[in-house]
Formats: sequence, C-alpha cells, structure tokens
Amino acid sequence: MSQKRPKKDVIDEKDKSLQSIKKEKQVDELIITKLAAKLVTANKELSFQNDEKEKRAAKLAIANKELSFQNDEKEKRAAELAIANKELNIAATVFESQEGIMITNASDIILRVNHAFTDITGYSAEDVVGHPPGQLNSNTQNKAFYNAIGESLNTTGMWQGEMFTRRKNDDIYPQYRHITAVKNAEGKITNYVTTFTDITERKAALDKIEKLAFYDPLTRLPNRRLFLDRLNQALAVSARSGQRGALMFLDLDKFKNLNDTLGHDVGDLLLQQVSARLTACLRECDTVARFGGDEFVVLLENLSEDTTGAAAQTKDIATKICLSLNRPYQLSTHLYHNTPSIGATLFIGHETTAKELLKQTDIAMYQSKAKGGNNFQFFD
Repeated sequence: MSQKRPKKDVIDEKDKSLQSIKKEKQVDELIITKLAAKLVTANKELSFQNDEKEKRAAKLAIANKELSFQNDEKEKRAAELAIANKELNIAATVFESQEGIMITNASDIILRVNHAFTDITGYSAEDVVGHPPGQLNSNTQNKAFYNAIGESLNTTGMWQGEMFTRRKNDDIYPQYRHITAVKNAEGKITNYVTTFTDITERKAALDKIEKLAFYDPLTRLPNRRLFLDRLNQALAVSARSGQRGALMFLDLDKFKNLNDTLGHDVGDLLLQQVSARLTACLRECDTVARFGGDEFVVLLENLSEDTTGAAAQTKDIATKICLSLNRPYQLSTHLYHNTPSIGATLFIGHETTAKELLKQTDIAMYQSKAKGGNNFQFFD
C-alpha cells in the first residue's frame, strides 16, 4: 500500500500552485497592460497619422484648386494671346494693303508709312519718317482748304475727300484721302491715321465718260447736249447782266458732194479743220458745237446791251468766220475749197426760249443758202 503524504506538504504544494497561478496571472495582466498601452500609443499614432493625412489631403486639395486656377488663367491668357495675335495679324495685313497709309503724331510728324505709300508717292520710309508731310503738298490747294480739313478733324474726328498731291518725281496727281484723329482715354488727340488711293485712272475714266457724253468724238467740240446747257446758262446770265448774246447756225455748202466724190474719210478731215478754224475765230467766252453732219452752232456771249451794237459785233465775228472758212483746205492729197452758210439771231434774257432761238437761226441759215451760200443772214 502506498504511503500517504503529510497534510502540510499537500497544503504547501497547493499554496505553491496557487502562487504560481497568481504569478502567471500577474504576468499575463502585466503583458495585457503593456499591450494595451502599446495599442493606445499605436492608436494615437495612427490617429495622428490620419490627421496628418487629412491635413495633407486638404493641402493637396487646395494645391489642386490653385493648380486648376493657374491652368484656367493660363488658358485664358493663351486665348487672349491668340486673339491679340490674330488682331495683330489682321492689323499687319490691313497696314500692308493696297491703300497708302501714313501715321503721324499730334504734331503732324510722320511716324510710320506702309509699302503702298512708297509705291504711290515714290517716297521711302527713310525719306519721310520724322518729318511733316508738307513735302507731299502740290500747292494747288489754298490755305482755306487745309483750314477746313483741320476744322473737320477737330469737330468730327475725321475728314475725307479728293485732293492733289505731289510724288517724289514732282508729278502732281489726284488722290482720295481719308484722315482719322486718334484720341486717348482723356479725349486728347494723340495721332492721325491717313489712308489714300491714287485716283488718276478713275479720274481719266470719268473724263472719258464725260467727253463721250458731252463732246463730239470726231471734232472734240461740245455736242448738242452740252451746248444746250451752256445756252440756258447764257440766257440766265444775260437776264442778270442786261447784255445781249447771239446764236449762229452754220452749214457747209455742198458738203454732201465732197462725201460722195472723195469719201467720208476726207469729209471727216474737212470737219476737223473747220472745227479748228471756228474755234480760232471765237473769243474765250464763246462756244462752238457740232450738232451732227456738217452743222455747227456758235454761241456769242457778253455782247453790247443795245441791239445795234450787238448786231454789229455778231456780224464782225460772222465775217471773220466766213473769211477763215473760205481759205483752201489740205485734205490728205486733195486741195479743197469750201464755203459756209450762216444764220444768226440775237437774244437777251429769257425773252425767247432756247428751242425757239435755234429754230430762228436754222431759218436764217436756209435764207443764206437760198441766196447762193457763202453768206450771212440775221433772222428777220
């Protein structure tokens, strides 16, 4: 049989076992406490890190907003720069247009010109920049003309119109000019911008149209339309001045025979020479026109106020014409003689209409022809 252990030993063993368990429990509690402390510290650090992350995230969000704003500003500036470049290109294109351009300051000193300016005037930029544009003046416009330009610029800020100017080679030519006054924010004029075109060809075309409309192409004399206008003006002048005038209708004798025998080309030569002689016989204030065929009409102005004196003056000029037209003509290889038949009538003011006066001279001309031609008759 086994021997029983003493009771004291058993109690001691139990106490030791309890103490061991207690120590292990204390160790576990200590470990748990340390782990809890570490966990608290870790949580604090994690919370701090989270706060830092949030702060950094907030800063990053702010930075992103600022970057986005900067990008928006860059895009706006890029767009504005693109528009400015486009406007600059347009301005450069306009400046180098076919119109001459001259820019001056408020003191009228030239600052810049374009290539068209040089092409039209012959002056290079080096010739004119830093100088007033006076060297372009043709001296055909008076001081009042330029004063009117200055007044228009001061009151309306612009002026436009035709004027004559001078090229570098001293040629005087017509140009159409437009001047604009440039003002600053205070309304003070800082610059003048002048654009102009050479209208020489346009003026020549207008002159040609006018000649076709109002002048006989063969003789270069006024035609019926222009003559009637001048006759009506002469009637108005006579009414104001009290001076008489006269009308003469002239027809070449046997002109048809010349055309039939030598041809219309030779007949045209005669008409041209007759025109030149008629013009040479008249005063500067008088007018001779060709109505067609071999018919010429002469307007005499500023004659005497009394009928007798005016009639004598008219007869003197008619006699001069007859003598001139009786001289032989050299028509190509042909020497030709011709005579005129002339009818005349006097007028003062609007007592008789232009139409009636022409009818009277036509009747008088046929009376002259009835007497054998080479004659002069007043309407009776």
